[in-house]
Amino acid sequence: MALDIQQVRPAVITDDLRQTLEQYLRFRRVFRGSYGLELDRERMRAMFEGLQAVFSQFQHELAQFLSTMTVLAQELETDDQTSEN
Repeated sequence: MALDIQQVRPAVITDDLRQTLEQYLRFRRVFRGSYGLELDRERMRAMFEGLQAVFSQFQHELAQFLSTMTVLAQELETDDQTSEN
């Protein structure tokens, strides 16, 4: 999702957001596989407190991606209509 594929589509999210989301994914894997393992409460608290900001950033970047894709789709439609005439 963080990969910009030239001539196809821009990145959906930035590399910074991808790295942040990977931290949550790693935490999820540890949490699911812990089975009684003592979890780091401070790390859990920090991740929980940052979750709203991460989600807001994701929403913002997704909205930008969708806006870009909408513009590209409109440009393609205009090009197709121009070439038909």
